[in-house]
Amino acid sequence: MNSTTSGNITFDTVVLWPYTPSAPASLASMVVFGLLTLAHLVLIFTFRAWGFIPLVIGGVGESFGYYFWFRASSSIRGAGNFLFQLLLLLISPVLISASVYVSLEHMRRSVLGREAHVRNCCKKASTPFVLVDIVSMATQFYGAISQTSTDDPSAPRRGMIVLIIGLAMQQSMLLIFGFLVLRLRANPETTDNHRPYLDNLVAVACCIWVRNLVRALEFLQVGGGFISQHQEFVFATDALPIALAMLLLALRFPGRLEAAERKRHKIISGSLEELELRAQTDY
Repeated sequence: MNSTTSGNITFDTVVLWPYTPSAPASLASMVVFGLLTLAHLVLIFTFRAWGFIPLVIGGVGESFGYYFWFRASSSIRGAGNFLFQLLLLLISPVLISASVYVSLEHMRRSVLGREAHVRNCCKKASTPFVLVDIVSMATQFYGAISQTSTDDPSAPRRGMIVLIIGLAMQQSMLLIFGFLVLRLRANPETTDNHRPYLDNLVAVACCIWVRNLVRALEFLQVGGGFISQHQEFVFATDALPIALAMLLLALRFPGRLEAAERKRHKIISGSLEELELRAQTDY
């Protein structure tokens, strides 16, 4: 990478890390997210749940984010490792959230049935969530890039404000998502088979919400606050909640219920066709 110089500060020599990243913790996080991503990849192909592809991309992003942490454990000089990990660890949870939002459609199709789902226009329920997620991802991308600016002294603060706005948008949508999941749980057509999956989605949303809250508090502490000065917070309130969210989704994969609904629908359709053929033959 070529150096870009601003005064006496260069992109390759500037120190942005407030500590030396832990190599064992970074490596462990990288492996955990790699395994969880692989598990979701298997589930996606097994149950043909293509809506969870963003989650896999997010899992890969998390794994590579901690890879750059691991690289920085040997040298904290240079903005490259810091910038890449910041981008990946900020944006990856947004992609994971997108798949969580889409899972609401999977659950509604399973609870209400395909015909009722289309009739009640539930298919478009996740669209506002995904659109806000895209805007949130763009704001956090801009905010992360601004943190490493050496040309404009006001850029980091401006980027921090934009980044917090993106996190606040994501927090609001997670709360609305949780409300909609609980409303579906209270639906008379929801069975005891569906409720554990819906409870699981609420738990997943809570994990991501807690992670976003701590991240927002971190950026609100201007000038290097307590959270940003201690890497333990990254592993305890960022890596752990997101890994737990991915684990919970793997244990109660929403695509499993929709696959069962597709199979049931296929059996019913086949039976009806067979009855029609018999009726025509008898006639």
